[in-house]
Amino acid sequence: MIKNINDRLKNNPCNNCGGNSGVVIVQGNDLLEDLPGTFQFIRCDACGVLRQEPRLDWVDLNNYYQPGYVCHSPQFSATKKTLKEHTRALGPKKRVNIVNKYKQNGKWLDVGCGSGLILQAAKESRQWSLFGVEPVKEMAEYTSAHLNVPVFAGTFEEYQGKESDYDIVSMWDVIEHLSKPFDAIKEVSKLLKTGGVFVFSTPNLNSIDRKIFKETWLGYDLPRHLYLFPDSLLRQVLKSQGLEVLDRFCFTGSHGSLYLNLAYWNKHHQSRILEWLLTKGSEWFPFRLLTFLPLRIIDWLKLGTSITYIARKV
Repeated sequence: MIKNINDRLKNNPCNNCGGNSGVVIVQGNDLLEDLPGTFQFIRCDACGVLRQEPRLDWVDLNNYYQPGYVCHSPQFSATKKTLKEHTRALGPKKRVNIVNKYKQNGKWLDVGCGSGLILQAAKESRQWSLFGVEPVKEMAEYTSAHLNVPVFAGTFEEYQGKESDYDIVSMWDVIEHLSKPFDAIKEVSKLLKTGGVFVFSTPNLNSIDRKIFKETWLGYDLPRHLYLFPDSLLRQVLKSQGLEVLDRFCFTGSHGSLYLNLAYWNKHHQSRILEWLLTKGSEWFPFRLLTFLPLRIIDWLKLGTSITYIARKV
């Protein structure tokens, strides 16, 4: 690792404000896939954004998105026969319901669509003309073939859409993965029609579990997450691009996030009791029952792992 990060930042200024000084916030390895490498987040002294520095180029970073990555799980069967499959379908359906509160039909671009679970749920409503962007070629082809939906196989930076063409642009846990997220917000504003809505979720730097789990916090997800954003900065950037924040909230029932936080923490601390609990899985009924109320309160207070923003182009 670089001993004096500011030596590097002089030649690698902040993508947002151009600042060239910062402080190391966290260092760690890949807790999801256990692949080699040590990585770090620095906080920009000027604007407060957290960014991974140094970071891998996409050619190398792509290797950290292994087969079975969470957003690359197979689509649901038409009938969703099993309880597990039905439960998995609730998350995508909830996200579609959120979008439907602000727009009921039109053109919808889902950036980082993965295996197309959100697009699949949206297609079932038969209200939308759907499109996707997905940098992992195999996933882009899979989603397009299974849903008969156009999916651009490449990064959002490479995507060239028409201006004022979309009613909805969504990024579910995507913007933190982008190499130039502030440019991406500018591009989203261009793609949206006036009155169109940008819906996105991202790790919540104000979350209570960040304070509890520290360097093993799920939201860091080194090296896949490249940027993390203070709330005030996000609001400022959105406003500068003509995007008015209508709402921000945390999803209720964040059992999967808590389960992963516990799993990552246990890789460092090796608790036998926790190891036993983790073998039960996040869907284990006693686990869900005991954590249901605390997680609902945490999310209601906007202190959950991930936070969702709704912003309208004015």
